[in-house]
Amino acid sequence: MGRSNKWLWAGLGVLGGAALGYVKRREVMAQFFGLPKPRYGVWRVPDLRVGMRDGVTLSTDHFWPTVKGKLVQEPGATVLIRTPYGKDSMQMFAQMFVGQGYHVLIQDVRGQFASGGVFDAMVNEADDGADTVAWLREQSWSNGKVGMWGPSYLTFSQWAVVAGGEQLDAMFVMLGASQLTSLIQIEGTLALDLIVRWYFLLNELKRRKGQLSRLWMLSAQYQKRILEPVFAEPALMEADKLFPTPILPAYRQRFDRIGADHPYWEEIDHRPIVPEAKGAVHMMTGWYDIFLREVLSDYAQLRAAGQKPPLVIGPWHHTAGEQMSMGLRLALDWFDEHLRGGEPKVTSEARVYVMGDNAWRTFESWPPPAEEKGFYLQPGGGLAEGPSLSLASPSRYRYDPADPTPAVGGTMLLMPTGPQDNRELEARDDVLSFTSGVLVAPLTVIGHVRLVLYVRSSRPYTDFTGRLCVVKEDGRSINLCDGLFSVKPGKGEGQGDGSLRVEIDMWATAVTFQVGERIRLQVSSGMHPRYIRNPGTGESPLRLKRMEVAEQTVYHDEGRPSVLYLPVVDDSS
Repeated sequence: MGRSNKWLWAGLGVLGGAALGYVKRREVMAQFFGLPKPRYGVWRVPDLRVGMRDGVTLSTDHFWPTVKGKLVQEPGATVLIRTPYGKDSMQMFAQMFVGQGYHVLIQDVRGQFASGGVFDAMVNEADDGADTVAWLREQSWSNGKVGMWGPSYLTFSQWAVVAGGEQLDAMFVMLGASQLTSLIQIEGTLALDLIVRWYFLLNELKRRKGQLSRLWMLSAQYQKRILEPVFAEPALMEADKLFPTPILPAYRQRFDRIGADHPYWEEIDHRPIVPEAKGAVHMMTGWYDIFLREVLSDYAQLRAAGQKPPLVIGPWHHTAGEQMSMGLRLALDWFDEHLRGGEPKVTSEARVYVMGDNAWRTFESWPPPAEEKGFYLQPGGGLAEGPSLSLASPSRYRYDPADPTPAVGGTMLLMPTGPQDNRELEARDDVLSFTSGVLVAPLTVIGHVRLVLYVRSSRPYTDFTGRLCVVKEDGRSINLCDGLFSVKPGKGEGQGDGSLRVEIDMWATAVTFQVGERIRLQVSSGMHPRYIRNPGTGESPLRLKRMEVAEQTVYHDEGRPSVLYLPVVDDSS
């Protein structure tokens, strides 16, 4: 089954499993996801009202395992799913767990769908999640063992429970992390696409009825038509007026909190409690997932605390369908071991998909041992293993924020995302490309990628971006990973000649560049709308009135060697 079909099925599952309660349909879906045949029937108790400490009640559906139409009376383990996207969107996944004998609770978070209170993204999840776990452990059908499952925001809600003071017996965190602070206010700039598109999706989910309508909402065609005018508006506080229907009040509330010193960001940042998680944690992400860097940061914290969480990194973007199948299979094995005391089936290793080889590899931990190898930018667009001559002329381009350099694929929330052909992007005048010679031997790169640039700009405020690509033998340039450095006065290492040394975190990847392929680095000053455009003036993007063109210079001579550093793994043994 092709990727597009798998994505369609995943979308159907995410956006409406209410009609899949029949046994045969559950068997079909279990087979599709590669899961064991359901051994239990399902009895759904809808809209339980679970009280929070402040009196607000949250709507919670209880899925109870049955045998021959009778409720299983022996207390059992529970899988909790807390979501802002509507309980119905998770019903199919709940039935996969109930089919193996688990009690499952799906809860609308505060202020969403059938739950009471006012929705304030991520703010109430710690207290509400902890209250819910404490409540369910007191129920007669619960044996006290609780695990949580779910991607993206649903993963944040798992870490929030720990932050709220309740430990979980097992966590299956996927495509999400303990915080979104570094994801939204990223590298001194803003993740425009993520902020706008996420609130747009929340808005659309609440106003649309029916599976087909919600699937159309997710389509690239519909989102392009609706969101392109929004992204084109430079002033964020004016962009919400361009939506076809009134956007959530939380949209403006979020932008009112822009600024790293606003207490909101510290309140929803649960990184400090990650080492305190006592339950078993399984982690899963993708090379093109928006949360990749944050997941790897949480993983490093757990390892430093002496834990050994399993880690899976696949070739996925944030909404790829294949990861849901694997996430269900691995979660069932994980919960069987840590909620029921079953035989261990999941090892505490890092399992990563190596693109190019198109194969999985297993390492003791992440990142694996590697030698950092430098590839030096050359005049004329070359990329070589040694620096260029001392008098080499620099490369120059002009960045106009009124026509911002676009993002093509990469770590975007929804399509078009992931690996894409970048040739049209590379043909722009505001993109520099540096390309190696044709490889005569395979080169395997696994780990964190970084880029050191020596630069100069005509503007005191500007951005520099780097993107690693593989150039296929047919000429396609496929993006692998990228990053951004936002320049402002006092940021970057000033050099005696007036240039700046900047280092760009280009996140991580795993790829084998094959014989006949080439390595390419793009350098530009924008990835719009993934990152908000830099106007060059230092003005707030909220009510932007003025934009200035930046004349950009990239040096690559002996005294100012701009270098791409790749973690090369020795595959000779």
